[in-house]
Amino acid sequence: MTRVKLAPIEIYQAALVGVARRIDSRQRGLSDGAPGGWQSDIEGALAELAFAKAMNFYGGLTINNYKGADVGEYHIRSSQHENGRLIVRPEDDPKCKYVLLTGFEGDYIVRGFIYGHEARQDEFWMAPNNRPGAWFVPQHALKFIVA
Repeated sequence: MTRVKLAPIEIYQAALVGVARRIDSRQRGLSDGAPGGWQSDIEGALAELAFAKAMNFYGGLTINNYKGADVGEYHIRSSQHENGRLIVRPEDDPKCKYVLLTGFEGDYIVRGFIYGHEARQDEFWMAPNNRPGAWFVPQHALKFIVA
């Protein structure tokens, strides 16, 4: 596992990207798939920047890249819960790599990754809180990432 702490200026930059993403989504009339609104968009951008920093990859954060990879070839997912699971949804590309980071507000741990097709196991399927079902991959099933 790799721990990443963002510097204040990095938090500021990622927060601006998160705000821009929320504005872009609203202008396009897109509904928010995840609860949390602005905070969810900001935390997502923070986690992406933390992963980029861990991988020494600075390709820049994007605003309206809804289905594309977030950092290099990776799709970044995050959870504020230390024991959080990586969520892979039915519409996610089975050929792509999905990464889980845990933490919040600029302090994260890179937990690992899994290919979308590997996540699609019956034992990982859940539909909590009256939300659409998805695969919730536990951390022990993730592979380590080498920078």
